[in-house]
Amino acid sequence: MNAVGWYLALLGRYEEAIPLLRRDGNLRVEAAAWDTMAYARRHLGDLDGATADYQESLRLYGEAFDGYNQAEVLEHLATVQQEQRDHQAARASLLRAAELLSVINSPRAAEMQAAAAALGVPGPSDRHGQPIVRARTADRAAPPNSTFAVN
Repeated sequence: MNAVGWYLALLGRYEEAIPLLRRDGNLRVEAAAWDTMAYARRHLGDLDGATADYQESLRLYGEAFDGYNQAEVLEHLATVQQEQRDHQAARASLLRAAELLSVINSPRAAEMQAAAAALGVPGPSDRHGQPIVRARTADRAAPPNSTFAVN
């Protein structure tokens, strides 16, 4: 039923889609259902509901150690955050997506970084006004041949 819900959402039949999205115990299937519900809610104008659903999707993909799909959901969440005019949060979501994608050596990491930069929102700075740059350290390095990310 999740596939039918997704296709109904793609057709713009959001209110019909939401009840068809079920949770069946599989973390990835549940996470995808929450992502689709968020998509439908966003298009119905319920941005707060969409944000909550995206957060739940992120949590479930995190439990499934699925960094790629977490990054996809973060990109979706950033769109809602931009619509809510919360550009700092959107930037943070896109940068987190870039970080997750860089762990699996995805070329999309650069896309997420560029999207974050395009928002024109300054990042965090230290007490002297200098930008804080998070360098990848040994304890934050990507595991060799990694195919997933851990929060």
